[in-house]
Amino acid sequence: MADSVVAIAFVVDSSLALALEWPTLRQFYLTPMLKRLQDTNLNAVFRAAFVIYGTQNTPIVCKNFFFDIQVVLNEAVKCGMGQSSCGGEMGMAALEGFVAAIELFDQFTEDRAKNSPLTSHIFHFSAAIPDDVEHPQCNNSPALDYVTWESLPTELKKRSIHLSSISIKTKLPKFAQLHASASSSIIPPWFITRSQDTVLLAGYTVPQKGVKRAAEPLTPQSPKRPRISAPPIPSPPKPTHSSPPQPSPAPVPVRETAAVAPPPPPPPPPPQNLIPNPTPNPNPVAMAPTPANVNFAQLRELHRVLGTGIAAADAQMKEMRARGEHQQAQLLAQQIMPKRAQFDKLRSMMQSLLLHQQRTAFMQQTAAAQAALQHQQPQLQHQHQSPSQPSLPPPPSSIAESSPSKQEESSDKMAVEPALPVPPPNSHMRSLSGGPNRTLMSNPAAMAQMQKMIEQQERSRQQNTANSGSTAGPRPIWQGPVVWTGTNNLGQPRNIVCHLQASYRHNQSADAKPEMWPKQMMFALPEKPFMPLPELLSRHKPALCVLGPNPSSNMPNNDVAFRTLLTLVGSKNTHFTISWILPGASQPTVNALVYPSPEMNLIGTFFPTTGVPEYPSAEPSIAGPSHHIAAGPPPPVPNPAQPQAPQLQMSQINLTNFRNQIHAFLLQQGMPVPVQFLTQFITPQNMAHLIKLTKEQRSAALLKLARTWQQQQQHRLAAAAAAGRMPGGIPQMGGGGGGPMMPQEGLGFNQFGGNGMSGGFMGSGYPDTITTAPPPQGGGNGAVSFQMMQNFMQRGGDSGGGGM
Repeated sequence: MADSVVAIAFVVDSSLALALEWPTLRQFYLTPMLKRLQDTNLNAVFRAAFVIYGTQNTPIVCKNFFFDIQVVLNEAVKCGMGQSSCGGEMGMAALEGFVAAIELFDQFTEDRAKNSPLTSHIFHFSAAIPDDVEHPQCNNSPALDYVTWESLPTELKKRSIHLSSISIKTKLPKFAQLHASASSSIIPPWFITRSQDTVLLAGYTVPQKGVKRAAEPLTPQSPKRPRISAPPIPSPPKPTHSSPPQPSPAPVPVRETAAVAPPPPPPPPPPQNLIPNPTPNPNPVAMAPTPANVNFAQLRELHRVLGTGIAAADAQMKEMRARGEHQQAQLLAQQIMPKRAQFDKLRSMMQSLLLHQQRTAFMQQTAAAQAALQHQQPQLQHQHQSPSQPSLPPPPSSIAESSPSKQEESSDKMAVEPALPVPPPNSHMRSLSGGPNRTLMSNPAAMAQMQKMIEQQERSRQQNTANSGSTAGPRPIWQGPVVWTGTNNLGQPRNIVCHLQASYRHNQSADAKPEMWPKQMMFALPEKPFMPLPELLSRHKPALCVLGPNPSSNMPNNDVAFRTLLTLVGSKNTHFTISWILPGASQPTVNALVYPSPEMNLIGTFFPTTGVPEYPSAEPSIAGPSHHIAAGPPPPVPNPAQPQAPQLQMSQINLTNFRNQIHAFLLQQGMPVPVQFLTQFITPQNMAHLIKLTKEQRSAALLKLARTWQQQQQHRLAAAAAAGRMPGGIPQMGGGGGGPMMPQEGLGFNQFGGNGMSGGFMGSGYPDTITTAPPPQGGGNGAVSFQMMQNFMQRGGDSGGGGM
């Protein structure tokens, strides 16, 4: 007789909610179910088919015939899981899935050998309610045209198909009724289940315990000879030299002189292994997927598939509206809205997993660096005359609590590449990926210097704490928004806004002066890193603080924006710079450097009174001589008789500060515009024209610009609401949505006295096609002299008052 066959048809919906839970369901539910079938069907051949059903527009997403169960399970995710939402109130085509599985069983029964036993099972996994379709529409067999939910149990019993249904939602009564009507041998689950899941099983038998073999016929045994004790085996002498000894031949053990029993029959071949045995879970109740047990490749594949589906649905809606089918387009838009929410949730999970992988890499490399440092510790002690120096000092109180592991992570942060680097923005900055990683752990001398300096700071802070009598703890000293403006990997504008809070672990340092910090900080990425954090701490004494998300902020997705900033600076192996104008100065300087920390926060080094020492001046302009804007005396005033004399080009720092002042001025006037819009609008040429205007003319021009932009935004939102969809498409993380709408009309600045500011100043309505006016005739190719910049800072640089 041929071997018995166990045929299993997996009927699974295509929702993203079920796809995210599939690794957990497979490990904790499917594994014991297959193991029980394997134990009760010894030497059976297992075959599996896979049916994935979707929503009404795509009832059958995938249908694979019976094949080897290992191959089918491994390819399940690629067959179409996670390509749709749960269908909302309309539900999903579950009846189509069951009928498709019955057709596969009918075809499989016709093709197999007649004399081989067959055991049939349907494993149903669902996360959505079924739709209200009465009859199947996608079946191939005419005999199944009139199958309904009421007649489906009869069809299953006719073919002796056992139904097991697992739902990750408790309120799915239709599947519970089907299971009760179609199954006769219902058994409770013998494994641990979650409270929110519904597990209905049928068709399982209790595996038989060990069956005794039949008694073997007695055979006369030869008389035993007397047992002779074996001589003692001398133990080999222990080696006394350091080199490995030659292996000596092992002594032959003396076997007992007894009758030789006949060899046992060879054991039967092991049964087919359906699925690898899962590792024992110390806490089997908490079975929700965590970043540690979720496959990042699967999440990325689901993210890609879902994004493709959303793009296809958007194209379909556009075609419907072109044909005049507005009602169908509105219905499709409602179905896509939960899919967009799932798309954002999946992207957040990917970033959380990325941060988890980065932290794991930090810990691994920190352990290796600590071992290397402990090996070189005696030499460092002799070199720096610190005999009682530990291998790793406690971290400074302004960075972390007394935890050596946190200090190790902080010191080795810059040496670790992220598990999945975020593509660097397409900006004017050069790529930093090819540069060498300058780490603290790779330089023991720098590590010792930093350790000594940290100990001194720790002693001084402890003395200050003891003198003041205050208790140690985080003390917030500043809170406000920070903004980073750049471009994404597609060259589109990207703006990240996050509300942060700066705090010290102990008393405020004497040189912190948070009252001198700006109310809004602009983060910028340098073209090349200034110096690593350990080197900066060893050479200077900045005011250290910890920057983290503001817990009192009501900004949505503030934590997500903060994690995006961490990923951005971590992927480039660099730091942020913060610039503002110091008291008594006329130009902004770099006054703070912000570094990433393994504690998933930022470490700020502030020089609020002097600026960052030894920090290089602004980058030279591309055109003209290599001059730098310095804080010293201004260059000589050019001779008026020589109008073509070279003038000082506008630096990137001055341009950024000018945009920030315009943004603050419009915000004060109650007409805010996005920073990314100002980044595209305020070019060096346009800035030169604005500086030439008077304070009243400049204020009127900027207010007109803001009003025009807001009118365009209102028209755009009204058109989008009339079309029945949210504007901007799929939202981007961290505030990086679609680019702002540019005003369609030009702002003629000739009425304010600005030469060259004609109607072509604004260009078209899209950021990628923005154009600027030709350079002014008398402005030196858009150059701005030092006196012009200084006068602007004195007249219109402050954001207070009624003008800009």
